[in-house]
Amino acid sequence: MKKVLLVLALLATVTITGCGKKEEPIKNDVPQQQNSQQQQQVESNNNSNWKTAYAEIIKNTSDTWDYNTQTKFGFAYVNEDEMPELVIGSVNTSILIYSYDETKGGLYLLTSCQTGSRGATEITYVEKENIIINKTGGMLFESEYQEKEGCIGGFASWGNVINLKNGEEESWNKTTYVFDENDDSKDEVETNISEEIENYLSREKEFELKYSKEEAQKIVYEL
Repeated sequence: MKKVLLVLALLATVTITGCGKKEEPIKNDVPQQQNSQQQQQVESNNNSNWKTAYAEIIKNTSDTWDYNTQTKFGFAYVNEDEMPELVIGSVNTSILIYSYDETKGGLYLLTSCQTGSRGATEITYVEKENIIINKTGGMLFESEYQEKEGCIGGFASWGNVINLKNGEEESWNKTTYVFDENDDSKDEVETNISEEIENYLSREKEFELKYSKEEAQKIVYEL
């Protein structure tokens, strides 16, 4: 009888211990599931919030931009997050770039850029790296290239690269002297472009402002 009681006691101990081990993951899964659901809800709210904020500012923007040009809209991934930036304006005059971040109060102006006679002739960006590139350029005057024997012309480009994340700017310039208009290999190039800027220039993208107000208001919800 004592042996039977001892065996039953051991079985009870083993059974209780085994049940406890099986229940522990279930108990731990509850808060994990709740956290996952809460995170998904936050991401869903953020996704809805930035689209609503963009749609509102698109709606309230004037149809006319600088010098009576038509206001156009576009979207570009300028910073490193998964939400595109909203670009408003005209590539021939000026553009405003808006972004959205809950930790910064929601919608905010990331940067503004002047083009045309008031600024750079072209503004580009490097996708998801917070880099804006201002570019200006033109043909060389005769007095600028005639000192080089045999030179028949040339062109220059210059500008600066702006890091929106830390506010740093770096200037660059490039001058190309042409000696044979049919043979680029004879060109002579003078530049102060660093390897880093050269890398940015090789990966730059143009801002595409191609949507009207009505189109942009619809497209923003499809992004």
